[in-house]
Amino acid sequence: MPFDFTGMAIMGLVMAVISIRTIYQTIRDRKQLFDENFTRADRQHMSVAAFFILIPISVFFHEVGHAVAIWWYGGDVVAFGFFFFFGFVGYEGISDAVELFWIALWGNIVSVAMGLGVLVLAFLRPMRAAVNYLFIMFGVISILMSLVFYPAIDFLSDLHGDWSRIYSSDTMEHAIGTGIVHAAILLGMVVAWQIPRVRLRFAEVTGLRPEEIRKVNKKQAEQEITQAAQLAIEQFDGLARLEPGGSSRDAVSVRISWTSGGYTRTVVIIAGVNQQMRIEIFGMVRALDGTEDGGEQRIKGIRGLPDPERVAPHILRALKQVDGWQVVRSDGSTGHQA
Repeated sequence: MPFDFTGMAIMGLVMAVISIRTIYQTIRDRKQLFDENFTRADRQHMSVAAFFILIPISVFFHEVGHAVAIWWYGGDVVAFGFFFFFGFVGYEGISDAVELFWIALWGNIVSVAMGLGVLVLAFLRPMRAAVNYLFIMFGVISILMSLVFYPAIDFLSDLHGDWSRIYSSDTMEHAIGTGIVHAAILLGMVVAWQIPRVRLRFAEVTGLRPEEIRKVNKKQAEQEITQAAQLAIEQFDGLARLEPGGSSRDAVSVRISWTSGGYTRTVVIIAGVNQQMRIEIFGMVRALDGTEDGGEQRIKGIRGLPDPERVAPHILRALKQVDGWQVVRSDGSTGHQA
């Protein structure tokens, strides 16, 4: 697939307009973004800012890293292009394969070092939650762009960029060593994210509740919401029974049902186990005589998956609320708790 430098340059300049807008919004909303109340909307903005404000800085220093390596090996920089999200360095006077390898690698060393540096800073020397989150998002994006997306674009197109040179057969020993480090960094990031202490530290420095960052599989989530439901039933006055609620790829659920006032009353607790861990509680009533009388309503949403002891009070309140629901029947009469 041919690589279109002109198209990339135009796209970079268009994205630069978004960067300028993001800078303006960040300055305008700085008091809200950097206060002690770091909200979900603030997180979304900081994720955008990490890409559109900080990544261009990383790209610039990436190209500077190439230029410094060229000068180090005695070459001449004859062109320097920077288009915010894309850049290049033209040079002459160097033909040695090993020197060309290091020139190609140094730009990526700079990008990865910047990413790892801000990650270490955010985890070990944290500042405000907004700044920590901004740095962590930038660090992850910078590393992924350098070690995943850039190599993919290079090898799937006619870019003939850094990674084609780095993994050239002309410098096989260097390429093998680089490949080992390349894989180790990516694997290390994946493994680190599986460590509970790392995830809890991330929650701590970015203002998240620990339950929002827990890694829980479907079986464990079902066990926990079942335990929470049982704790709630023990404190509920009605003769409620616990039933399995089924599951899907991204969620599990349990149901609590009982009868009162001529209706079957049900509270459904759903635990999402995808990346947005969340508990949703719904209530519903259905007439015992088989008519269409009844209805359902969302009662509560809980971010993350807290311990069963913390979820149980929410379920208990839902049970009491649904038990007190009055429903206007189709004939105009009101069904209520007996």
